[in-house]
Amino acid sequence: MPTANRTEQRAIGLTATPADGLVDEPLRIRLGGMAAGARVTLQACMRETDGTPWTSQAEYLAKIDGTIDVSIDAPRSGTYAGVDGDGLIASLAPGDAVAPGPFDSNSIEPLTIDIAATMDGSTCDMLS
Repeated sequence: MPTANRTEQRAIGLTATPADGLVDEPLRIRLGGMAAGARVTLQACMRETDGTPWTSQAEYLAKIDGTIDVSIDAPRSGTYAGVDGDGLIASLAPGDAVAPGPFDSNSIEPLTIDIAATMDGSTCDMLS
């Protein structure tokens, strides 16, 4: 009896814990559901209270189990190097068109950081 070729479909899942936290609270970013060795780029983006965009990014290779854990996996390239669970946040910088300057820390308004995961140029998951 002939069998159909089936491609296993996996749900890509991006999580950040805690979802809401203080600026000095450790953040754990994890991604799962990829094929082993998949190249994934994580990008963080936020806007300062004056509208200035700040971004960071890092490229990872999924482990044999199809996961990435930013707190234990070093990026292959990006705006920071080495294992650093807060690397995406710590390496946020103003965009190229903006003269670098200090972050405006005078506001008490909460900051929202969007984190997107992309594979092969397509966004596969996003958190705000």
